[in-house]
Amino acid sequence: KDVYNGIIAMLKDGISQIDLTSAVHPEADDFIYHGDMHLWLKFANTTLLKIYLRISQVDPAKAQAGLAELKATGAEFIDEGETAKIDYYTAGGNTNPLYASYVALSTTRNIVANSTGIKAFTKLSDDRLSKLYTPAGNSFVGIPSGYLGVPNTGGIATPPTSLSYASAITGAMPASESATAPVIFIADYESYFLQAEADARGWGVGSGTAEQLYNDGIAMRYEFLGLAADTTTSYAKYINHPEIKYSTQTDKLQAIFFQKWYAMCGLQNFEAWTEGRRTGYIEANMGLSHLDNKFFTKSITGISNDLPARMLYPLSEVTRNEKFPGQKQLGDK
Repeated sequence: KDVYNGIIAMLKDGISQIDLTSAVHPEADDFIYHGDMHLWLKFANTTLLKIYLRISQVDPAKAQAGLAELKATGAEFIDEGETAKIDYYTAGGNTNPLYASYVALSTTRNIVANSTGIKAFTKLSDDRLSKLYTPAGNSFVGIPSGYLGVPNTGGIATPPTSLSYASAITGAMPASESATAPVIFIADYESYFLQAEADARGWGVGSGTAEQLYNDGIAMRYEFLGLAADTTTSYAKYINHPEIKYSTQTDKLQAIFFQKWYAMCGLQNFEAWTEGRRTGYIEANMGLSHLDNKFFTKSITGISNDLPARMLYPLSEVTRNEKFPGQKQLGDK
């Protein structure tokens, strides 16, 4: 609670210091928005929106009041093509950190496709699958979650390391583990899903309806991957699928959360994990027809068949911290 209140205070302080009329601002040394303070203001507002929604299920009154304040001030949020990210390059020392430590050093391919995700994309004939994974042979195969087996030897789909895809919004976009893959802070599609969630909760801050924002968020993720998103492409069929079409969903929040989960696959994996922990929907609803019924398909010593709720204390804490409380289980919050 103290941390989140502190973040809210710092964001408001930062917003108060942005002067859009000032000639004094960063330029090329700003790796994210290259001195465009209007985009920084949108980034700050979107982060506030995100923070308020993060606390919406533990302090709904504070969340609702915060969103009402954003709406009253006419806050603008990250729009299409305005993703807050750091770009990387192919030159040595300037490559994506994951690529530098994982691909360039020829490390064992332990980051591989998960069967839950593969089944989800496959059942819904989602064209994003071929952009997010390199197939093993001619098929997309994922490993069961929690599987303790040998490292991937070529039978499991992996994230691509060199593929690029043309995007109508941002030009050539790199694959998730390429040297030029960006590190994303908040994506344009994430901004739209956040606004959709706020509207679905009855706390709307944007100009669109939850359904419009939901469909546009899906479209932006398609376009981010270089896929067309219009009435003549697979996107139109996808958003009208019975399990996807917003107007037919009995639980609107669940629909939004799952689409954000799909959208974050590849470039925002930690964020997708956090969303699952925040909402509880991913864990509670893994029995949906197009997903595995559990993340973990076999019992592992010391791990329940539920999602882990914590990281284990490292050895440095065990051996050096006089206040060490004793090791916990992964299922202990």
